[in-house]
Amino acid sequence: AFCLLVFAAYGLLRDNWVEGALAGITLAVSLLPEEFPMVLAVFMALGAWRMARQKVLVRRSAVIETLGAATLLCVDKTGTLTENRMTVAALWVDGELHTLKSPEDLSDEAAHVVGKAALASAVRPIDPMDRAVRELAQELQNSAVPAHDAAPLKTRPLHPDLLAVFQVWSTGDNISIVAAKGAPEAIFRLCRMDDETRKRMHEVVSGMGRDGLRVLGVASRNHDGDLPQDLAHGAFVFEGLVGFLDPLRADAPQALAIARQAGVAVAMITGDYPATALAIARRAGIA
Repeated sequence: AFCLLVFAAYGLLRDNWVEGALAGITLAVSLLPEEFPMVLAVFMALGAWRMARQKVLVRRSAVIETLGAATLLCVDKTGTLTENRMTVAALWVDGELHTLKSPEDLSDEAAHVVGKAALASAVRPIDPMDRAVRELAQELQNSAVPAHDAAPLKTRPLHPDLLAVFQVWSTGDNISIVAAKGAPEAIFRLCRMDDETRKRMHEVVSGMGRDGLRVLGVASRNHDGDLPQDLAHGAFVFEGLVGFLDPLRADAPQALAIARQAGVAVAMITGDYPATALAIARRAGIA
């Protein structure tokens, strides 16, 4: 009754009924402290309902406050901006770039590189690039590709000192093939390229990267006798380069544009080759 009296008096004396209503409600809340939890719960519920209409599920209100204060959004490239669905798009071998349109169009030299890359790929692949290599090798019906139930004699996974994967396969008569694939610079080092050749090859890799391709180098060597402790030991023969295409997500440019309109800058963080990362960033609309 007192709150209604304040409302009526405020409205009649000051001729402002809206402020009179606010004054009456404020007085009601201050007189009854038990209403605070109810008011807060109602406000939180209204806020959560508004967020749900934007397809956002909120568990803690502090998250929304933090989100509202965000000024920079850092995103990964592979699997976030892109679909993480690798396909072999190009092969470089013997100074020539082969664009893959159909497996039947590949030359014998390019098919040979695919076979060597398959020898360095997991038999039961989980990695998208391994899966893409194995699928292409099977389409080519490459006899060098091991069967699904086969197992390499020895495997050496990626190592920080040398970003390459090694797998050893027996060919009989105590002779084995050591196949390697990995970062181009690591493969160049394995093949003991001179500075001039390495510089020329880096230009090739940069050119493929500018087309948005993720590039791996492939090398191999034949080994006679017992295997060394370190599979990277010995001179490898450079086989070629494999370029993978990871398509940009269709909704990525629009999502990034919405973030920028909201005042949130976007940065891409990736461990991929710089030229490849720049190509994907430009397609996504990142400056």
